[in-house]
Amino acid sequence: MVSVSISLIRNVVLGLSASALVACGGGADASDGSEATADAIVGVTDLASLESTLGLVLDTTTPSGTPFKGACYDALKTDATAANDKGSPRWEFRRYAGGSTAWFAVKGSGLDSADHRPVVCLDIQTPTMRASLSGVVLDAVLRYGLGRLRSTVNGTLVFDSGTVKFRACGVATSYVARATPLGVPVNLAPSIGGCLDEIELDGVSITSVYSPGGPTTGTLSIEGATAYAVYRYAYASSRGTQRFSVASDAVGKFLHKADSFGDGPSSGSTWHFSRADAADASSWGVATGASDSSTYESIQLTAPGAAPSNAFASCSRDVPDGQTAPDYQCSGM
Repeated sequence: MVSVSISLIRNVVLGLSASALVACGGGADASDGSEATADAIVGVTDLASLESTLGLVLDTTTPSGTPFKGACYDALKTDATAANDKGSPRWEFRRYAGGSTAWFAVKGSGLDSADHRPVVCLDIQTPTMRASLSGVVLDAVLRYGLGRLRSTVNGTLVFDSGTVKFRACGVATSYVARATPLGVPVNLAPSIGGCLDEIELDGVSITSVYSPGGPTTGTLSIEGATAYAVYRYAYASSRGTQRFSVASDAVGKFLHKADSFGDGPSSGSTWHFSRADAADASSWGVATGASDSSTYESIQLTAPGAAPSNAFASCSRDVPDGQTAPDYQCSGM
């Protein structure tokens, strides 16, 4: 493999106070002059591809490399577990022209910090907008081919090829900026910008039982829970190799193809990725022997083209009418 050498500013965060952190990246040059290949800092959201997709250009005019103080900065500098068990720094960042800053673990600082470790958080700053991306949303930029971020409207992120919508969820940003998705309820779908509600995807080839003439191209929304299940399974499957990249994980990129069915008591969609399918379904009714009606919801991940009954990972829940929906119960992820 031919790798491109890039200069990496090795500023670190130790859970320091704001003044200490600024001093670390301020007056004195905090760069140690170390070098890292692009492969050394790829993640679930591959850094080189992420930079190209979002138009991020390495900052060469600020040698001290002071990070943009966005939501990622605020979350990671106050993270009480920012140092590993040996007291070594846990986080470092890469700054771009205009101030945008990508954060990732210092190599060897703990779990999921090998060469191909994930980027955990990205603060974006341009002359016209500010936004912070982490977790499932950062993953979605490449997995769903969203393209460049164009605007933020009331917390909604508008990209070239899709729109990310959030809902309030009350999860501390200091947690979602650094936490892995493992064990997190998929219906919560937390990220630093809020809990993911849905992603509207443009240019999807949609096959439907209501379109006998063949697929139509349009906009289709994937629910936050489904997107999070995809992200959580991809992350879990990468744990063994410690290679967190959408280019090689067990799910792969969205192929902009989906199947859709139902508009009554039963409905659902199947989303086609390069190495897996993700099917979500919802059905309402009264179970045998039950006195009240409920809605059964499921998310199943299978090999491409396989039946949902052959799922290698799945989540499900039963929601009684008029009651608060419980968390999905998942297996295989």
